[in-house]
This record gives sequence, C-alpha cells and structure tokens, in this order.
Amino acid sequence: MSDKPIKWVTKAEQIEQMIRDQVQSGSLKVGEKLEAETALARQLGVHRLTVNKAMATLVREGLLRRVQGRGTFVAEPKAHLETGTLGVLYSAAPDRLRSDSFYGRILDGLREETKGDVLLLGRSGGANKMAGPDLDELAWDRVDGLVLLEVFDEDYIASAIKRSPVPVVIVDYEPTRVKCDYAILDNYQGIRSATDHLLKLGHKRIACVGEPPPPQKINVDPAWQDRRKGWEDAMKAAGHTDFKRLFYALPGRGAAGLEAFMEQALALPASERPTAWVCAGDDIAIKLIALAQQAGVKVPQQMSFTGFGNFDPATWTRPTLTTCKADFAEMGRWAARKIRERRAGEKGPAQRHVVPVLLVERDSCAPPPKG
Repeated sequence: MSDKPIKWVTKAEQIEQMIRDQVQSGSLKVGEKLEAETALARQLGVHRLTVNKAMATLVREGLLRRVQGRGTFVAEPKAHLETGTLGVLYSAAPDRLRSDSFYGRILDGLREETKGDVLLLGRSGGANKMAGPDLDELAWDRVDGLVLLEVFDEDYIASAIKRSPVPVVIVDYEPTRVKCDYAILDNYQGIRSATDHLLKLGHKRIACVGEPPPPQKINVDPAWQDRRKGWEDAMKAAGHTDFKRLFYALPGRGAAGLEAFMEQALALPASERPTAWVCAGDDIAIKLIALAQQAGVKVPQQMSFTGFGNFDPATWTRPTLTTCKADFAEMGRWAARKIRERRAGEKGPAQRHVVPVLLVERDSCAPPPKG
C-alpha cells in the first residue's frame, strides 16, 4: 500500500476540471462567455462561492479572463515564447528554396521585416508533392510563426493551422477551402497586361508558354494557372477565338522542352506562325529568344517576347526582355507583419494581400512584321 497521502478532490476542483475539459474539447471556445456564477451553482447544486473559487483558480492560470461588468470568458491561449525565428514550410527540399532567386527574395523580405532568423523546413520525401514536411517532426517551440511557401495541399494546410500554436500565413498560394491569412502576386493581371501590350502593338497570333489546366496537369501551381488565364482572357477580349491552338503546355517547371516548341512554331506557314510569345517566366522567354535567333529569326522585328519575373538576366539578354515585375519581397514582409499582428492579439477574418505586378517595357517587343 502506498504511503503517499490521499488527495481528496473538492467540489471546486471538480468544477475546475469540468471547465478545463470543456475548453479542451471545444465545447467552450476561445472568447465564449461562461454562465453566471449563480446560474452555474444552481445547475451543479453547489454554493456560488464554490463556483467563484473554481473560476478564480482558472483565471489565475490564464484559462479564463474576467471583464468588469460583463462576465467571465474563455481566454486566448498564452502567448508562445518569443524566439525571433520564423519557420518556413516548403513542399520540396530546402536546398531548392535556397537556390531559387524568386523564393530567395521572399525569404529576404521575411528577414528584413523580422530582423531575425528564418528556419527552412522542407519536405524530405513522401508521395505528396503538394504538401510540406512531416508535421509530427516539427519543433513548434523553435518558431514564432509559420510561413507556408509553395504548399498547395489544403488538407495539409488545414492540419498545420489546427496543430500550430503560432500564427500561420500562406505565401504565393490562394487557398480555396481553408481560412488563413495569405499573400500572393497579381499573376493574372501581370500576364494580361503583357498580352494587352502585344495586342496594342498589332499582334494577333500571340502564343503562350505555361502550365496547362487540369486534367492535363494534376498537381497545378495556382500562380501559373492565373498567368495562363490572363493570356486567355486578353485574347478573348480582343476577339481571337482560336487562341487555344497557340498555347504551348510545359511538361514541367522551367525551360525544358522549348526546342520542340520553337521547331513546331517555325514549321508553320508564315500566315499561321506566332508573331509574339507570352511566357510564364523570364527563363522561358530568354531561352526562346536564343532559339529563335539561332534559327535566323530577328527579334523583335519578326517575333516579340515577354517574360515574367524581371530577374537580372532580363537585362543581360539582347534584346533586353520586356517582362512583368513585382516586389516579391513584399510577400515575405507582409507575412512577417501579419504574424506579428496576430501574435499581438489581432482578431478578425483571414486577410488577403495582393502584390501588384507591372509591365516593364524593354526592347524585345515591336509591331508584327507586315504581310
């Protein structure tokens, strides 16, 4: 028999545990008002002071909070310990995140705003290429907030939000089912403005190189889907109903397979050949310019090109590349600010932050050839 003294559970302690269980199960939610002490005492068949004692203990613990003249409410969870570090959950290995200049600029924005560290938490394996790293392996106590970058699986996103003790912000993805703060580029308007620019120059046969829609591609990137839609809608608005034959579907991300695209285009009769190309990325446009020039095509006199990104090589190519630019780092800065605001107690619905995308006119575009 144990020599430890028996701990008798008082009625007040029973009431404390009952309320804790209700909060933990979700039957009592954060911000919800509890019944008045007198009413609760009557329901439980105890004295009001017994209920008062139980609630006072829970208020000291931080589970409940009292508001003068209004009552007792379920309190917000205690603030997570400040670490000065933001975690970035990514759907590929961290090395790719470090080496890609697009994501590098987003990370620069996070660091600029936080003045702290960024912990890269990439996916090391698994079949789901749309999800981030294993949530069971995350050290939640090492970060003040989570940024989901290029994570497109909404079941995974919902699980991360539910399990995270710190604020979560999505960057470069617009969720459709999950409620969460997020920052995106205006990809649609960027490519539409590029297409409109070519239309105003007089082009009619404007090809687009980008990501195909489902079901042609299963795991789609919403940003690249918006770029394709911007081209489609601009062509429709200009009255070009046969534009779909001018779409060149990328087999993957990047400039692979472009040789075949240019060969197909140049094999067409002059009356059907694209006179301009709208590309979903600068690297694609730069590669196509080189292929066209190798084939003896004069750029932009015979073919015009636009890109997306405004990365440094856009100014190195000859002719210099007309492209879409955006302050990519602003997505990172906004995400860091929003995490800080949520940690400080900001309430309200999930917010959407759209970073504008603007056209930079350079030398790779000109009116189409006559005839």
